[in-house]
Amino acid sequence: MSDVVWGEGPFTAKTMLLGMCPGPEELREGRPFVGGSGRVLDRSLQRVGLARSACYVTNLVKHFVKPGNPLPRSLIEQDRGMLDKELDMLVNLTVIITLGKEAFDGLTGRDFKIRHNRANAEKSRTYWIRGCPYEWHRNGKSLWVIPCVHPSFVIRTGFVESPLFEVDLERGARFHNGARPPSEHFNFNPTNHEVAQYVEECRATGEFGLDIETPETAVDDDELDPQLKVPIELVGISARVGESVGVRPDQFGLLRRLFDENTGRKLDCWAHNGGNFDFYHLKNTLGYTLAGTTQNDCMLGMHLLWPHLTNKDAATCFSIFTDMPYYKNTRKLDPDFYDTVGNGRDTYGALWAGHSIMREMRKYGKMESLFHSHMMEVTEWVNEVRVKGVNTDVQRSETTYLSLARTLQAYEQWWEKNIPGFSWSSPKQLIGLFRSMGMPIFKRKRQKKDSDGNKTTTLTETCDDEALEQYVKRGNKTAGLIQKMREVKHARDLISIARPDGRIYPRLKLHGQVGGRIQAVDGYVQTIPEEICGVYPRAIIVPDQPQTQAILCADYSQIELRLYAIQSGARSLLDRMAQNDYIYGFFYEQIFGRPFFNPGPRTKKNIADFVRPWEILVAKSWPLGFIYGRGIPDPTEQMTRAKCKEVFDKFHAENPEIRRFHTQLEFTAARQGYLLSPFGRIRRFPNPKAARNEILAFPGQSVAVDVLIRNAIRTLPGLLRPFNGRLLFTVHDSVVCQFDAVHAARVDEVVCSAMEAPLPELDNWSIPTERKYGHNWGELKSLDKFIREMDAEPTRTVRDVQTTVTREVE
Repeated sequence: MSDVVWGEGPFTAKTMLLGMCPGPEELREGRPFVGGSGRVLDRSLQRVGLARSACYVTNLVKHFVKPGNPLPRSLIEQDRGMLDKELDMLVNLTVIITLGKEAFDGLTGRDFKIRHNRANAEKSRTYWIRGCPYEWHRNGKSLWVIPCVHPSFVIRTGFVESPLFEVDLERGARFHNGARPPSEHFNFNPTNHEVAQYVEECRATGEFGLDIETPETAVDDDELDPQLKVPIELVGISARVGESVGVRPDQFGLLRRLFDENTGRKLDCWAHNGGNFDFYHLKNTLGYTLAGTTQNDCMLGMHLLWPHLTNKDAATCFSIFTDMPYYKNTRKLDPDFYDTVGNGRDTYGALWAGHSIMREMRKYGKMESLFHSHMMEVTEWVNEVRVKGVNTDVQRSETTYLSLARTLQAYEQWWEKNIPGFSWSSPKQLIGLFRSMGMPIFKRKRQKKDSDGNKTTTLTETCDDEALEQYVKRGNKTAGLIQKMREVKHARDLISIARPDGRIYPRLKLHGQVGGRIQAVDGYVQTIPEEICGVYPRAIIVPDQPQTQAILCADYSQIELRLYAIQSGARSLLDRMAQNDYIYGFFYEQIFGRPFFNPGPRTKKNIADFVRPWEILVAKSWPLGFIYGRGIPDPTEQMTRAKCKEVFDKFHAENPEIRRFHTQLEFTAARQGYLLSPFGRIRRFPNPKAARNEILAFPGQSVAVDVLIRNAIRTLPGLLRPFNGRLLFTVHDSVVCQFDAVHAARVDEVVCSAMEAPLPELDNWSIPTERKYGHNWGELKSLDKFIREMDAEPTRTVRDVQTTVTREVE
């Protein structure tokens, strides 16, 4: 067994695969990459079409270093001469694929990062992220370095990173076959004639890239502040990859022909964050109609193709979909470069990424339609929510806040008197408290990020909500008290979210959650609790005109259960739902052993008054757990494990189609590495065995998102306009709207017709809705009861509004 492991491969190789150092197996065999990492590398190379036999495979360091230990700097310097000999020997070498941080850093002197961290990148000139080609000069020769993660990192992360690893290797394969970044041609100071001429070139190509520059101090790229008038300093346009023209403010009028004139075929316009930024400012700051363009958002496209990515920014997008070098760390370090070359790359990079995104989308059937017809269509509404905001009842908000604060104070006083020496808000002290009570201490895998965004996994003791729930099931009342105190504190903190003008400005985005739900960046109204300690925090949400307008909440009924039944063909469930049976009520009666419904129809409208909200949540979790393959639920105070098993077995005996559907989903995910929804939404599963729960949940949770987008968010903003109404925000599978109260009956018809429209993607099935009305979001009631209360109120103001709105409608 040799102490040194040299590289192997043909001396005529054009590509080198450069790792960190040999491991134990490599040391025994005297060859690089023959252990577990080597097997992962070989399979990945095979999938991207790059033969290992055509490459020279070696390591930065030729001596063994114990796994888990950093490479000693002295050893890197000692073995550098051996690497230099190999480099000298490969006279045809043009591409080096580095595997891991140590290999890239040791070769180039740069600082390799797996994730882009904008704040840190702007402090370091050596920062470089995976996937971005790096031009390295050695002895007068130019070599292209493609930085990839190490195969061992792919293994450690449960193969979640394997698709991205293969994207980077595929780039290495293309560079092996001659691909290179384009030559760049930028015009940063064009004449009016040159701008007009380039506009015609964009029109001739039928597409162009776009990037808008605003002052650094004005507003963040991903935020629209309704209080600010953002000046536009530059508009970059690109007709072809590798080139762009920077248009100054005094030339913006020349762009109207590009954005507003429609000669029969709209131009495809690609911008990186167009939906949330560029297209908004083109319309609202510069006044273009955009009638001549089809708007395309690269970040939204990246999210549809790679929903599980933790970073969704321009640097990550370009590192996946283009072959541009990394330059995003120059924004503050070298402003002159960033404002010129950087803007040019942002502009043509959006066009280049758009080409790649559309190529990828077209591999997956309906995804292109999902992108254009669903997601891009709702970006204007998302921006409207951020700018117009939601009105709040300030006086009620203050009263509710004080009520919750007093409640929490009373709990804390009891705690200090009865459980001294332990803080209820300190997880560490609570762990000690439950340990002293003889309760088991739970541990969770935690991922910690360092300053560069890299993650490490540790096993730590916890007293989180899941642990408290287990203590409650074991009869520990202290855990139940802590749960309540946490809920009260959370609700109290949320009550004070309105700005001084009395409005909330939810920052929604379409490219946040893996499942696709429209996510509020900072929580806001989506997390306000419905009821707690006899207080209704949601009641602070009121219409813009509280005296004459009302709130409507429309919620899809049992949507995930229905969608699973539809896609699996579960006949028994479908038949019961067709009869309007409220399925969760049947489970309630089995769990709690008492009636759920009043005498009469077994529908949600006929729920018994004594049924508590938390009991309904328990009843809902069971069937959803069954269809999502979570097995027999844990016993409760009401049911033994034997009884739980009996309910579980009965459900699957009545619905055998669901288990067959589970098998089909798992087989497809294992074979393809991904699942597609009927709407074209993708979810990748590089390691299906470790993602069984996510695989089985996909047909319910992700499809529900697109039902809501298709039938509610796309349609309701326009349908509500004649009634002086608008869609305010979404919460999971429901929407909250406002409208003139006098039109409640007509609005109910319109909303019901839109949201319950047949779904072509689901064989024209439709999902029923439940609609409730009120003067605020926390005091909702049925339409009939709302109208009766309206009839009992003074009508002078209402008649005035009726006349005004009728005139507007006419």
